Amino acid sequence: MHVFGPGTWFGEVPILNRGLYLVDGVCLAPVRMLSLPIEQFQNVFDNEPEFSRHIARLVSWRIQQHAEMLIVTRLGSPQLRVGLGLAMFAEALNNSQSHLTASELDDGVKIPLKQSLMASLCGVSRGVFSECVQQL
Repeated sequence: MHVFGPGTWFGEVPILNRGLYLVDGVCLAPVRMLSLPIEQFQNVFDNEPEFSRHIARLVSWRIQQHAEMLIVTRLGSPQLRVGLGLAMFAEALNNSQSHLTASELDDGVKIPLKQSLMASLCGVSRGVFSECVQQL
């Protein structure tokens, strides 16, 4: 599961690996996308150090986030899974540059998903999810 906020760049790993993107995406909200030809990406990546650093930080941040989610999914309690899931949703929706900055989340981030879908993405039942959210 990946949650992207406004202005988010994605799809960089298959381009860097020169491989196929083996995952289908499902968008849960209206999306506007700008695509970039692979030749142009490679040219900018090879010749623009700032762009290359941006992509390196982005890939590093996403790998760290994915590893943390895998650990929590395997070992964490339901409450921990819900807490981390909500934090990841809020971070992605609040700050599309979260991999670059350490800004704090605003108090009023709205997550436009149904509780049942969020519960399944966090790996818990809707009842457990609802209980955890009430405790928060």
